Amino acid sequence: MGKPRMKIDEYIEDKLLRFCETCSAEGKDIHRLTRTRKLAKTMANYIKTKWKIKE
Repeated sequence: MGKPRMKIDEYIEDKLLRFCETCSAEGKDIHRLTRTRKLAKTMANYIKTKWKIKE
Protein backbone atom coordinates (compact mmCIF):
# COMPACT_ATOMS: atom_id res chain seq x y z
CA MET A 1 0.00 0.00 0.00
CA GLY A 2 2.43 2.65 -1.25
CA LYS A 3 1.81 6.31 -0.69
CA PRO A 4 2.00 8.72 -3.65
CA ARG A 5 5.17 10.80 -3.59
CA MET A 6 3.66 14.27 -3.45
CA LYS A 7 3.71 17.15 -1.03
CA ILE A 8 1.89 16.36 2.20
CA ASP A 9 -0.67 19.14 1.61
CA GLU A 10 -1.46 17.81 -1.87
CA TYR A 11 -1.80 14.30 -0.47
CA ILE A 12 -4.19 15.50 2.23
CA GLU A 13 -6.21 17.56 -0.23
CA ASP A 14 -6.45 14.54 -2.50
CA LYS A 15 -7.67 12.40 0.40
CA LEU A 16 -10.28 14.99 1.39
CA LEU A 17 -11.57 15.23 -2.18
CA ARG A 18 -11.83 11.45 -2.46
CA PHE A 19 -13.76 11.28 0.80
CA CYS A 20 -16.18 13.96 -0.36
CA GLU A 21 -16.66 12.11 -3.66
CA THR A 22 -17.29 8.72 -2.07
CA CYS A 23 -19.29 10.26 0.77
CA SER A 24 -18.29 7.51 3.18
CA ALA A 25 -19.20 7.95 6.84
CA GLU A 26 -15.75 9.38 7.52
CA GLY A 27 -15.97 11.50 4.41
CA LYS A 28 -19.15 13.16 5.61
CA ASP A 29 -17.48 14.08 8.90
CA ILE A 30 -14.41 15.41 7.12
CA HIS A 31 -16.54 17.34 4.62
CA ARG A 32 -18.54 18.94 7.42
CA LEU A 33 -15.35 20.04 9.20
CA THR A 34 -13.56 21.30 6.10
CA ARG A 35 -16.33 23.73 5.23
CA THR A 36 -14.36 25.99 7.55
CA ARG A 37 -10.88 26.60 6.15
CA LYS A 38 -9.58 27.34 9.66
CA LEU A 39 -9.82 23.61 10.41
CA ALA A 40 -7.41 22.65 7.61
CA LYS A 41 -4.55 22.08 10.05
CA THR A 42 -6.78 19.99 12.30
CA MET A 43 -7.76 17.83 9.35
CA ALA A 44 -4.13 17.55 8.25
CA ASN A 45 -3.18 16.24 11.68
CA TYR A 46 -6.16 13.88 11.72
CA ILE A 47 -5.25 12.38 8.37
CA LYS A 48 -1.53 12.19 9.14
CA THR A 49 -2.39 10.34 12.34
CA LYS A 50 -4.99 8.07 10.75
CA TRP A 51 -2.80 6.98 7.84
CA LYS A 52 0.46 7.34 9.77
CA ILE A 53 1.91 9.56 7.04
CA LYS A 54 5.50 10.66 7.50
CA GLU A 55 6.39 14.15 6.26
